[in-house]
Amino acid sequence: MTEGDVRRRAELVDEIADLPERAHVEEDRLYCDVLQAIAAGAADAPSLARAALTVRSIDFRRSYSAAGDDHHLRPNVGRLPPAPPRPGFAKREFAAGFFAAGALVLLFNFI
Repeated sequence: MTEGDVRRRAELVDEIADLPERAHVEEDRLYCDVLQAIAAGAADAPSLARAALTVRSIDFRRSYSAAGDDHHLRPNVGRLPPAPPRPGFAKREFAAGFFAAGALVLLFNFI
């Protein structure tokens, strides 16, 4: 991917700005493709990123889903299961509480 490729795709987004949903999809695809090119080791990464960010100046209605409401966009990715409890956490928590209670008893015995 070259800077010229990115600029041509940005021009496409500008041409279809009157179709905001499609323009937004193309904008997102452009960002993903540029990120993939950069991750693959594109030599001109800063210029690719600058060219891609010019799309933000194109005026069209962008719509975003609510946080956590995009699972339908990622069919193979669901919500993460809860983290398993850390081994020994309850024992350490009990011991810390027991120590604090003992310290209070000793403190009040000397007062």
